[in-house]
Formats: sequence, C-alpha cells, structure tokens
Amino acid sequence: MCLYWNVSHFLYKNELALVEKKSPWFHYNTRLLLLYNTPKLEYYDPETNALKGTILLDGNCKAMQNDQYKFDLVTSNRTYIFKVKSK
Repeated sequence: MCLYWNVSHFLYKNELALVEKKSPWFHYNTRLLLLYNTPKLEYYDPETNALKGTILLDGNCKAMQNDQYKFDLVTSNRTYIFKVKSK
C-alpha cells in the first residue's frame, strides 16, 4: 500500500513540487507533481500546465525511497521513477 508518509518525505498534501519523472524512453521529463488529500498524485507539464497523468495510491501501490532525492512509486501496472528538483 502506498502510504502518505512515504511520499510526504518529498511532498506534503496539497503541495506542488518540481520533479523529474523518468519516461519509458530512458530520459527524464520535468513535471509538477501534486499530492491531494485523496489517494492520488497528478503530474503536469510545467511549460504548458497540461495534465500528463494520474497515479492512484491504492492498496497495490508501494513507495520506495532510493536516496535523498529519488523515489519510486510501484503500481500493479507500472513503476514511476522520480527525482526531486526542488522542495
């Protein structure tokens, strides 16, 4: 289960953070990440403010901290890899 305290090490509820999200094509895209009071994260393109995706933090999701600035969100369908750019 993806617990808020795991993700909140990097991001507090209802807060935006600038992160780099690893794409399936082995490069990183800069994204604005928003953690809601509900169990979901949304990420946006910071240049266009377009919603790029939503990650549901349900019982099948795990958050893993790799180091001080990197964390993974592992869902049943995909692993999302993030690097924190700012706090």
